[in-house]
Amino acid sequence: MIDCHTIFVPGALLDMEGGGELLVLNCRSEGGIGRPAWKFVDAVNITLINPANEGRSENPSIFYFERCNVVVLINPQIPTARTPIIGNPVTGTYPDGIQFIDCENCRIIGGHLGATSFAGQGDGTARMIRVDASSKYIVGVGLQTHAGAPELDVDNQGQQSCFEIWGSNPASNRVVKIGDCPTQDHTIWIGPLNFVVSEGAPGWETLSIRRGFSGNTIRVMSTVPGDLKWISLPLPIPTNLKIKKVTVCYEVSDPLSSFISQVRLSEEKEPPTATVVHDDPTDLKMTGPTCYESIVGSLRPQGAITLSLRMNFGDASDHIDIGAIGVLLGS
Repeated sequence: MIDCHTIFVPGALLDMEGGGELLVLNCRSEGGIGRPAWKFVDAVNITLINPANEGRSENPSIFYFERCNVVVLINPQIPTARTPIIGNPVTGTYPDGIQFIDCENCRIIGGHLGATSFAGQGDGTARMIRVDASSKYIVGVGLQTHAGAPELDVDNQGQQSCFEIWGSNPASNRVVKIGDCPTQDHTIWIGPLNFVVSEGAPGWETLSIRRGFSGNTIRVMSTVPGDLKWISLPLPIPTNLKIKKVTVCYEVSDPLSSFISQVRLSEEKEPPTATVVHDDPTDLKMTGPTCYESIVGSLRPQGAITLSLRMNFGDASDHIDIGAIGVLLGS
């Protein structure tokens, strides 16, 4: 749809239920009455570019999205209504600007209000943006509000949903972020020098950890051959991110007799117990420097996380070198 225009109609410019893959460019609703100017229910892949509005008596909002997925609004015009939905102009309830109900993966890029704020109208319950608790991944950037405090014009209850709002009111001429923005996946790298022998494990007295011959690697050896020899490293992981992958960089001197036989993550709070939250039994036997990736999935820590490596030594002359440890974190 391109360059469509409605004037003072008792309905929406566009009322769509079901379907999808719709692009709307430079269209204007001048005075929707009694219902949203733009209404989408059970729709997928909706893109609105420069949707303009006069703002008169929409109900319950100018833009209304329910059970929609993959919606993009670029530079929407979000004017405050001229008349309330209920009651008189002074104490009545006014419509919202943009409303998301049970939606996922929606983006608002840019956009501006008229001369007043939604929160400043009537009984003060209207909002420029309203996201309910069942919606996920609703993100807005570069939005403008005239509210005395930008956060007043957004009711964001969505999961991993956030908005960057610029307050153009002289009393609130600042940018604020509202909500929990999804974080891009990133890897933190941790040196191995803080590895310790796991005391109490079978044969722990026979293990030794010393600095490697180059760089900041460590070399692990055992005076007595045997399995179930563990070394451990505390991981500084924030609780608001998920662990998706652990990378162990290593090399062994003789894979026929000595190797890493387990990569484990454990979680602990109150002593003396710890819970195993990830166990990878893959044997790591590379004789040249290499990095092994242990896929964790999506683990959100609820306590302190420790990485443990189980080692199997077949000969007292063997050694296992450990380099950097990488942890992939994300939302």
